[in-house]
Amino acid sequence: MRITNNLAAMRAFNSLSDTNLSLQNVIRALSTGLRINSAADDASGFAVSEKMRSQIRGLDVALRNSQDGISMLQTAEGGLDGINSMLQRMRELAVQASNDSLTSTDRQYVQLEVDELRDQIDRIAETTQFNRKRLLNGSSGALWASSDSSVRALIYGGLEGAEGNYRIEVEADPGQAQVQKSHIYDIMGISNSYSNSSFHEIYINDGIDILGNDSGQGWHFDSVKNTLNFTEDGTYYVVGKLDSSGKSIATNNGIVVNSGVKAKIFFRDVNIETNGYGFYMDGAEVDLYLEGDNQIIGGGGGGHCSAVEVTENSKLNISSIDGDFKTTGTLTAKGTEHGAGIGASCGTRINPSATGNAGEINIWGGTIIAEGGISGAGIGGGSKLGSSGGNCGTINIYGGDVTATGGAGAAGIGSGAPAPRTNTTTTGSITIAAGATVNATGTGGAAGIGGGAGFSIIDTTGATPGTTIRIDNSSSTTVSTTGYIAAGSQNPSDSIGPGSGGNDNLTNVIYQQILPPDARTIPQRPALQLDGDHHQLSDIKQFYNSEGVFLVERPQTITITQGDGKKADVTLYKTDSIYEAAEKINKAIADTLGQARYTDNRDKFCTISDGTAQTSESIYDSEPIYDSKGILIGHNIHATMLVRSAVAGKAGELSFSGNDEILRALGLNTIQESSETKFTSSVYDAHSGRTIASGVKTTGNILHGVLTGADIEFDAMAGTSAKWDEATKRFVISSGEKYEAFVHLSDRTTAFQTGANRGEDFTVNLGDMSSHSLGITGVNLASRETAARSIGTIDRAVNYVSTQRARIGSYINGLEHTMENLTTTSANLTAAESRIRDADMSKMMMEFVKLQILNQSGTSMLAQANQLPQSVMSLMQ
Repeated sequence: MRITNNLAAMRAFNSLSDTNLSLQNVIRALSTGLRINSAADDASGFAVSEKMRSQIRGLDVALRNSQDGISMLQTAEGGLDGINSMLQRMRELAVQASNDSLTSTDRQYVQLEVDELRDQIDRIAETTQFNRKRLLNGSSGALWASSDSSVRALIYGGLEGAEGNYRIEVEADPGQAQVQKSHIYDIMGISNSYSNSSFHEIYINDGIDILGNDSGQGWHFDSVKNTLNFTEDGTYYVVGKLDSSGKSIATNNGIVVNSGVKAKIFFRDVNIETNGYGFYMDGAEVDLYLEGDNQIIGGGGGGHCSAVEVTENSKLNISSIDGDFKTTGTLTAKGTEHGAGIGASCGTRINPSATGNAGEINIWGGTIIAEGGISGAGIGGGSKLGSSGGNCGTINIYGGDVTATGGAGAAGIGSGAPAPRTNTTTTGSITIAAGATVNATGTGGAAGIGGGAGFSIIDTTGATPGTTIRIDNSSSTTVSTTGYIAAGSQNPSDSIGPGSGGNDNLTNVIYQQILPPDARTIPQRPALQLDGDHHQLSDIKQFYNSEGVFLVERPQTITITQGDGKKADVTLYKTDSIYEAAEKINKAIADTLGQARYTDNRDKFCTISDGTAQTSESIYDSEPIYDSKGILIGHNIHATMLVRSAVAGKAGELSFSGNDEILRALGLNTIQESSETKFTSSVYDAHSGRTIASGVKTTGNILHGVLTGADIEFDAMAGTSAKWDEATKRFVISSGEKYEAFVHLSDRTTAFQTGANRGEDFTVNLGDMSSHSLGITGVNLASRETAARSIGTIDRAVNYVSTQRARIGSYINGLEHTMENLTTTSANLTAAESRIRDADMSKMMMEFVKLQILNQSGTSMLAQANQLPQSVMSLMQ
């Protein structure tokens, strides 16, 4: 027996330790209810259990997420319900306003309610939130930004992978903008700024002014000679009468400018056909300005007078109304018998001993067509008769477009020489300066451009050379002739080509650089000016009601509504003139409605047409007012107010609302309907240049369906501009360079995490429900037509909101089904995890009892083993 090592006790201790360890595990399992309390209990089971636990907890959170999602969607639907109710009310009001039982004032009140409803829709769209997340302003679908303030994204939901940066290119096929016209107003007492400044207006029509006056300051009609005579220096505006087609009516009145008179005469559509003088200058100096188409056919004076006769010591300057060297404005001059079309004659034919120069003709501009009669030049410079001093005729062509045709045996452009050639008179000259265009035709063998050696070709005794012809030789000058260019010499035949001397190389034909004189200032016709209070609204009968009450005794406000929903107010006061009213409307359209940025003329949105421009919009002649002496002192004007938009299509249409009687006083009606611009758009990835869409055609300025979840709205005038057309008095929409803009889209799709794992989400599309995205910013009930059109606009908005509500309903149903599935899945996973990890309590109790007994037995045996060494002591006694 050994006492140093008690092997029995050691074995008993080991067994008792194992029993105690197992008992502790059983006690822990019984106290926790879990079979696996640590990875040591069951490593593989623990791992499987933990994964199941994370799934179960994730499913529980997903269930809560779904519940929160349903609450959020219910909040959004509540907002949409409010919007839908407002849209239904707006539709009721639109139907109501479509009925003509309402006055304009009634419609204005209805419009106020519509505007308030629209504002409330925007408020709901902006403020409907769940947990401070905005639901109906588009930010729950996407965020956007653009390079142009006029470009915006209309968000209809999540982008679903379409986020990025895009370059938009737009080309336009322009539509046209609306034009409206008011009543014809009789504006009394308008005076001319030229009433006391020697500027006189004369309407020429067979011997008498069209208003029944036969004289005025500085002019009168001579009923014996059947001429319009100018007797004083001054500026005169001679206007022809037009027929219904706009063609001038011929008159047999000739025009005479008396000796010593210096006059500036404007021709507008003058048509003279007479057997006497067409236009006769008796030692006068005239600046003649051409506007429109003018014609003079004349003859007389023994068969030798020209249609336009520039006599001794007379000077005629012909210009375009647009300025020197321009070709605007036409004068056709036709001579009869032996007369030239335009002739510079010399009165010494009658009195050879008299002194003086033959007439001088200077052509500065315009389009001149001159035809001579029998043996008459198209444009002729007069000879100098007798032996006294003085110059022969001078012809200077500085600019314009000149066509001259001679009669039988006559030059196209011819300048006379002295007769007899033995006198000492200076010969005439023909000068064609740089930039002029001349086409001269001689007939019967005559020179195209020619100068005579003498009055009588049978007189061969003289030795005086003929006319000097000077022609610019630069590329800017165009000279073409039928027949030679020939200057007369000692041999008369040299001036009548073709002959041995009939050529363009004679001594007196000079080719060199000839610059025209500096352009002269063309006087402008003074505009009609306002005079005192006679132009006020109170002087216009339309601004009085049937009881004679002035409508603007108190301030009256009218509202101008643009097709895109923008509005501007204009207030009229009793002291306003019709011109001031027009200025206010013009400013409202240009600045408040913002149309000035589209055009080159911000002053033409609203004007008063005074009859001075013969267009389809302005066909009313003004009525001159004369004093007792026949002096023009003013005008009564039949005028209209013209209201023009510079924006094509419905977006630029202008409608007026306000007091019914004021609107009737304006009496606006549309004389040019608007039409939509057609756009062709392309979309590119702004970074890679990859084409997203190309050649997408749209009518209107919204690019639809190209990008998922968003439409792109660009400026209604993209790729176009509105240019003022003076001829038609309207804004003409024309295409310009490609319009380009950049749009940045960032996806903010709303997604609910409805599963325990990544990618198990539930996405919803919540669009922008603002009035702009709904397309109702332009709802306008100012008239029956616009109200009726608004019904369809509101219907589209109602359909869009209803579609969004239906979509939200389907989302809620989907989330409810998801919740049911989450609950079932979570329960099943919990049961599976329980089977792996939870303890079997009955089995554990059995194990616990067993281990307790083993523990008691092991303790007892350890005690017995500890007593064994005591038996050795008995041996030692």
